[in-house]
Amino acid sequence: MSMPVTSADMLQRPLPDINVGPNCTQSDAIHHIKYVGPLRPWATFKPEVIATFQNTNWSPVPLSTSFVNSPTLGPLETEHILCGDETGLQGRFEERVGQVLGVVFEVNQIDLVFGDFKCTTNALTYRKTPDIIIMRPNGSSYVVGEIKTFWVYEHQLARVTARFNFGEEKFLRQVLGQIAQYMQDLDLKFGFISTYNETFFLRQVPFGRTMGLEFSPVIHHNEMYTREGDVTVRQGMIHLALCSLVDPHPDTGLRGVWTVDT
Repeated sequence: MSMPVTSADMLQRPLPDINVGPNCTQSDAIHHIKYVGPLRPWATFKPEVIATFQNTNWSPVPLSTSFVNSPTLGPLETEHILCGDETGLQGRFEERVGQVLGVVFEVNQIDLVFGDFKCTTNALTYRKTPDIIIMRPNGSSYVVGEIKTFWVYEHQLARVTARFNFGEEKFLRQVLGQIAQYMQDLDLKFGFISTYNETFFLRQVPFGRTMGLEFSPVIHHNEMYTREGDVTVRQGMIHLALCSLVDPHPDTGLRGVWTVDT
């Protein structure tokens, strides 16, 4: 016997583990750009995500089905593709996060889609190419994202966040340089960086007379939703997307120097 799987069900589910091939890239893909603006943790991120999830009237329209005695979608719930580089990993992220949220957007009448940057109107004039965009179907950019491979040491987000908490800011600031530049150049309030296994979410906020960045706790791909405070990557992403619909752009009157080449 099968049962329907709804938007709320899919948002609560963790992401499956990625299969890394016997050979894979090992190069550090952190750009030589450093974020030098104000920076602090987004302390209220998880409570905000939980509030969004609990207070949204999610559509009961079934997205899929699962067996009553099994909480998964069977073989489709696990990965059957080997990844060996950033391009492959980006494809798996877009399938497991972007494709699922795309359906959630559609059945809940949320006017957003995941897409390639080249689909946006910004791409007509902006020379750089961010990895992922959450956008309006008409091409307007709302959230920008960047993907890095999780098996490269320099890309480990929990590691650089822990060092930031102990006063060593330079590592996190280097990791944030590329995505911060995209957010400022594209005039977007919200962004994210993900290795698939680890994701954190970013927003521009005022720090006195200039804009700075807040970064969420690292959300791991296998985290499951609990009312006590744990959230999934999909829940975090849809919260960011819904926030961008309300307030997509920062206060440009508070722009300052955000990044420097290193």
